[in-house]
Amino acid sequence: MAGGLRVAVIGAGYFSQFHVEAWCNMGALAEVYLCDSDYARARALGDRFGLTDIHTDAAGMLARIDADLLDIVTPPASHLDLVRLGCRHGLPMVSQKALAPTFLVVILFTYIPALPMALVWLLR
Repeated sequence: MAGGLRVAVIGAGYFSQFHVEAWCNMGALAEVYLCDSDYARARALGDRFGLTDIHTDAAGMLARIDADLLDIVTPPASHLDLVRLGCRHGLPMVSQKALAPTFLVVILFTYIPALPMALVWLLR
């Protein structure tokens, strides 16, 4: 990780501003990549924090960039698919709460083969 942490943030809604601000204020940060399906919303948030790498497709973004961490800041209903995507890229992840819209969906997280054990432990 020479040069600092590279963080991919998915979601540019209300809570994302706090995540992006925190990442941008870290001294050991190299890059923040931002993705939201609404380009105008992502661009506005990116402009506010001086981000230049803006995407509208999470899978496409993760295929093109070299991130060290995935920060999921989207509605709970999207978290399962985004965690699966992060696992396919071998990324450690943080997720905005709530993790899932229902307990049944939380149980589905335990069936993701590449899911880090720390998350599985947290869900028990």
